Amino acid sequence: MERLVNKILKILKEHVSQNNKEVQLNQEEILRMLSEKPNEKIQNELEYKYSINKELLEENEDFIHMQIEMSEFMDKYAHLFTDADEIEDAVEFEEDEDLPYFNMTINGSLQFDTKHPQFNNPHFFNELIKFYQEAENYEMCEQLLIIKQKGKTA
Repeated sequence: MERLVNKILKILKEHVSQNNKEVQLNQEEILRMLSEKPNEKIQNELEYKYSINKELLEENEDFIHMQIEMSEFMDKYAHLFTDADEIEDAVEFEEDEDLPYFNMTINGSLQFDTKHPQFNNPHFFNELIKFYQEAENYEMCEQLLIIKQKGKTA
């Protein structure tokens, strides 16, 4: 859980940084426009750039607020997520152990169904889904999800 939160915090921070870069570029453009002879077109462009900067800064405020809230939450309640991280680590994809099953499954020599040796391994299933998503084989993703759902209800 902590890794997921840290990943989210990193994404939020990168987004704020990107927004700041865009604000800076807009500011440079605004300064350039201000040095030109004023006319209606330039005035409209200035208003547009100012409005974009305002939106970006408001968005940054929200993203920074979320970062602070998440950090404070994790500081306060981190003890609740320690067990979840340990469980997640315990079911990690064991390359030496699970790789043959994975390869056999993706090449079709081992069918993924309720009898599959890794059927109840959530990490294996997620890696399988990820493989087919990256291959843009969404039909197979859908089939796997159906098989998994039927296996839960059986």
